[in-house]
Amino acid sequence: MTTRRVLVAVAALVAVAVVLLASLWAADLLGPQEQRVEKPVTFGDLMEPAKTEVISPAEATATFRDRAPRWGDLREIRWYVPNAFTFSLTPKAFGSHVDGDEPRVNFSAAEFFLNNEVAKNADVTFTATGRRFAIHYMTTRRSDAMVWLDGRPVATKPFTGVGSRRGSVHHWIEITLPASRAVKVRFAGPFVFCGVDHPADESLKVTATPPPFTIGVVSDSMYETSLDPGSMSSSAAPTLSTLTGFRVWNMAQGGTGYLNTGADPAIGQEFNLAGTTRFGSNERVEALATAPIDALLVNGSLNDGPPFSVAAHLDAVDRFLRAVEMRLPSLPIVLVGLEPMSTSKIPDVPTKHYLAMTRALKSMAAEHDNVVGFIDPYTSNWFTGTGSSRKPRGDGNQDQYIGRDGLHPNGAGQVFFQQHVVDQLRTLPVNPRDRR
Repeated sequence: MTTRRVLVAVAALVAVAVVLLASLWAADLLGPQEQRVEKPVTFGDLMEPAKTEVISPAEATATFRDRAPRWGDLREIRWYVPNAFTFSLTPKAFGSHVDGDEPRVNFSAAEFFLNNEVAKNADVTFTATGRRFAIHYMTTRRSDAMVWLDGRPVATKPFTGVGSRRGSVHHWIEITLPASRAVKVRFAGPFVFCGVDHPADESLKVTATPPPFTIGVVSDSMYETSLDPGSMSSSAAPTLSTLTGFRVWNMAQGGTGYLNTGADPAIGQEFNLAGTTRFGSNERVEALATAPIDALLVNGSLNDGPPFSVAAHLDAVDRFLRAVEMRLPSLPIVLVGLEPMSTSKIPDVPTKHYLAMTRALKSMAAEHDNVVGFIDPYTSNWFTGTGSSRKPRGDGNQDQYIGRDGLHPNGAGQVFFQQHVVDQLRTLPVNPRDRR
């Protein structure tokens, strides 16, 4: 081979090498410094919060009624129709705690329990295709409800229904669209949901809307339900759902904690339902293991304060997390610290005992690989002052955010608290492998 041919061949090889190297650099395949680093998926990436702008009358109207709509002959798509509705908990036939689990056809309604005797707020989603329909539900005493269409509320304020001292009262929220179309519907608030009515001469198709993401909640009464009957749709679980777009599978039980078994209301024996148990009980771990959840939020509890010791609390948190990780090894867990409310027995400023409990929770978050984050309301003292909406003291935001019982947040307080939770939840990784 002549010198000229050798030079040409070498030049050709160099050209090929340059092209290959350029393609490798472009593909980030040359060394760790040039490799593409994938951004961890966070809870915020998955959130689709409801909008605050009310839907315009030109798009839909909503009317609250305490009698069935005057549409002539009505048809009802009842709560137990297969594949019609998506619920935030498995519904039980109204009165099933007395009469068994079979729906009573002439009195068809559902309420929402988990594995103890306190009912949870209904939170129902579905896609409705039609022009007119009415969400049918029941209230006892007083309860509010809210409806969202395609992620927007249908009114500036929830609809409040007043029950009867003698029993439950039926209510309807009537929805009218300008023309027949498919609309995604969410209904939240009361304890009892019946179904969806429509005129017999107009077709309506109702289809369950599968949740894109479901977060389970283990808690005490902070998340169980609203003790303010006028704030059912803005109690903790529905509010967390509104702010994130997640379905919230509510596994709260009042009076409980990692150590505290709670105090069962007398109604539990009457209805033949299981009593409350601590977070790590076999019953609650089993409920977690069988729940359709993609993540878990565990809310810390003031119920574990004195006379329980900090050492006992630390051990109980450890055992709970180990039990969950054994059953659900890849489930991401978010720990929330103690509720920062003050009462006649609990001062407004953080105390030595509760601060030590908070440090125990934080240390357990670091110890367990499944825990993707720790949120600390107590040290930050989200609620301030010593008052409540019933007895304002003028010394902090509890005058506005704590309800008439002097302990639990009202609707505005839950919106305040859950927004703080969501702000921090937004930055946490969904995959435990991406934990910091």
